[in-house]
Amino acid sequence: MIISELAKLTSKHRQQVIIGRTHGQHALPTTLGLKMAIWLDEMLRHAQRLQECRQRVLVSQLFGGVGTMAALGAQPQNLLEDFSKRLGLSAPNTAWHTARDRIAEFISCLALITGTMAKIANEISQLAKNETGELEEPFHMGKIGSTTMPHKRNPELCEQVVVLARLVKSAAGLGLDGLINEHERDYRAVRLEWVSLVDASLYSCGALDLLKNILKGLIVHPDRISRNLDSSACLISTEALMFLLGDKIGKQAAHQLLYEISMEAHTSGTPLSRLLSRHPLIKSYFTETEIEEAINPAAHIGSAVEQADRVVSMADKWLAANQAMHKPPLPCPLAKGTQGCKTNQRGDNP
Repeated sequence: MIISELAKLTSKHRQQVIIGRTHGQHALPTTLGLKMAIWLDEMLRHAQRLQECRQRVLVSQLFGGVGTMAALGAQPQNLLEDFSKRLGLSAPNTAWHTARDRIAEFISCLALITGTMAKIANEISQLAKNETGELEEPFHMGKIGSTTMPHKRNPELCEQVVVLARLVKSAAGLGLDGLINEHERDYRAVRLEWVSLVDASLYSCGALDLLKNILKGLIVHPDRISRNLDSSACLISTEALMFLLGDKIGKQAAHQLLYEISMEAHTSGTPLSRLLSRHPLIKSYFTETEIEEAINPAAHIGSAVEQADRVVSMADKWLAANQAMHKPPLPCPLAKGTQGCKTNQRGDNP
């Protein structure tokens, strides 16, 4: 399961300091565990959404041509409730020939789930770039990245997850189109659902299976993480330096000073730490040792570890609660006869 794998990864890498990036640029230190905890927390909310919509979505339909139940005898409601009970479904209050919000809600929920999975896959793909090299999807000898460039280790699995999520999003749009109906029955919506509901379910099944295998075999390169962190340690600690210096000269003055020194480091190529240690104002307040301690990224991760631990604890509780009520799911329909989901024999939920 996705939640189980994310919980394991979050716990394992809870203290792994890594560069935090905003707008694609190095920003502040964080931890790999917190990055994964954010993914995990999002998937837990999706699991909650699925559970909450179950009663609304799984309902029967036995109302006759225009929803009056006129042909069902003197006690149509009793018949509906017995019928629903035998099917293991809830009995709706009214006919839903033209009320397709349940279908739209379910497909939208799938779009949210696969959207988060695509974000995770895309992040892994971005951090696998040669220039970064911090994470990598599973690799084994014999896996070919390119027929013309033998050196390539392309993030093919991650890219497939992103593609499937986009297809589910498109299906969700059709589900919302199905909300528009006329009078008491209109099959234009139903016929859209023949495509949108089936496609969204199949694509989601395939994305779940792919991401589960990506997370189970995820390759983390701590040496590259540390190397990247060391090369940018001073720059990503400027916030801490600003507050430290701000106690002496004021926050705004400290920001302006560090801004000017940082821009000089960018343009001249001189290490920021060297410029800091040379600056007369900074030298008047701090020793070189104090400056080195202040730019240690591990000292500026805030509550990252505590946040990660809190989310893992929530995931453990959710997993324990759902294990007790778990029923073996039907196999993924894509498991037989197609490439897209051939390894998914369990049809895992998120």
